[in-house]
Amino acid sequence: MLLLTGAERDVTALAFGPDGTLAAAGGNRPLELWDVAAQTLLSADGPATRTDAVAFAAGRLLATDRHRRLLSLDPRTGH
Repeated sequence: MLLLTGAERDVTALAFGPDGTLAAAGGNRPLELWDVAAQTLLSADGPATRTDAVAFAAGRLLATDRHRRLLSLDPRTGH
């Protein structure tokens, strides 16, 4: 179980990295990257907009924003 303490808004999009160490959370909020084991927020520096969907694929963190743009980010930095 992953408890996102400190999350101030509802999480409606969630994906776990392929090795289970990272989780990406979004929704009516900017994208957040979490360390699963420590249950700590690593980065909230992703796109400053609503995140509709998140997924990990081919070494990248993929997200769609409220404008339906596909964003491809480095999962280590959230950029």
